[in-house]
Amino acid sequence: ISHLDEDTIELKKASNFNSKELSNYFDKLRKNYKLRREFNNYTIQMNIENKEIEEKLNQIGFKTVTSI
Repeated sequence: ISHLDEDTIELKKASNFNSKELSNYFDKLRKNYKLRREFNNYTIQMNIENKEIEEKLNQIGFKTVTSI
């Protein structure tokens, strides 16, 4: 079963919820979502030291580490 199918099943469960239940259920789904795509969930390992690139990556949310 794909992530998309799992998401569909979970969202269909909420079809009869009132607005308060829906809000709470959606918040729970979001907080426990398995696949996180936000930049702050990723660390970029850099094999050269480049402060300019590192700063730009950090500004958009990535974590960076340099290993030389």
